[in-house]
Amino acid sequence: MTDYVVTTANEIQTIISSDDSQTLNNQILTTNFLVTTANDIQTIISSNESQNITSQIQGPPGPPGPSGNVNFTAAFAWGDAQPATLFTATNGTVITKVEVLILTAFDADAVVTIGDTGDHERLLKPTDIDLTTAGTYQTTPGFIVTESTPIVFYKTLIGNVSAGNGLILIYFED
Repeated sequence: MTDYVVTTANEIQTIISSDDSQTLNNQILTTNFLVTTANDIQTIISSNESQNITSQIQGPPGPPGPSGNVNFTAAFAWGDAQPATLFTATNGTVITKVEVLILTAFDADAVVTIGDTGDHERLLKPTDIDLTTAGTYQTTPGFIVTESTPIVFYKTLIGNVSAGNGLILIYFED
């Protein structure tokens, strides 16, 4: 292990390394460099490449992100008529997340998808969910609606299903 020096004075930390590589605080240090930190500004000076790299004080916070609130909720059960239009997304809507909560597991094979008339699996594919196991299943499609589009729930019963229900939660930004 190579010798190194760490000094701190007046909120300025200096690390000097004299080896080609070593690890210090999970950072790889290279030959002959100096790191100084003062007033939340870190400067890395490399004598090998003769360049200065400076990170500045953190800027102001960015605009607020999506609220994370559910924009649409619908319950479904094994005996419901299908397909079912859930809602109509307008031009510019971004569908960010789809959650399906299986509250009561289906007692036989069935397939559900969520999409639109152009792609029945656009938001939720059959492989994204196991209807025979209660739980929460999630996709993050990031689908941008380019024209008013009905969002549709499709269900196909394959076996002799007599039980099963759940809840659909769809998150989107207008």
